[in-house]
Amino acid sequence: MFNVFLKMWDGKTLCCVINAHQAAIVHVVVHTLEKKVMEQYPTMNRKNFFFEVGGKPLSTTTNTTTACLLHNGSTVFVQYRNRGGCFMVSFTVMMTIFALILSSTFGVLSQVSQSRALN
Repeated sequence: MFNVFLKMWDGKTLCCVINAHQAAIVHVVVHTLEKKVMEQYPTMNRKNFFFEVGGKPLSTTTNTTTACLLHNGSTVFVQYRNRGGCFMVSFTVMMTIFALILSSTFGVLSQVSQSRALN
């Protein structure tokens, strides 16, 4: 058994214990690390984070064995994917412009109708 330290995106460091006989199997190690992260952050979706070891992503599709990447006391960085948000910003800007156009259009129409009523 050996310890792997998970350095989280928010500054926390978690310790994860991995069995030595499972350490060479990449998907078992990744699954163990995922479980540890999900215990600490239960509302987090698995698609929102990924692991890096030595600046390279660690996933189940990694070609090298984890024995080459991990050893006792290794640090695995957990990176957070912050996706989205651009649609809502552009939607809000678009709706603001639309509201301004409508308000100016109705303002002009009301002035025209008032001037016709006076004539």
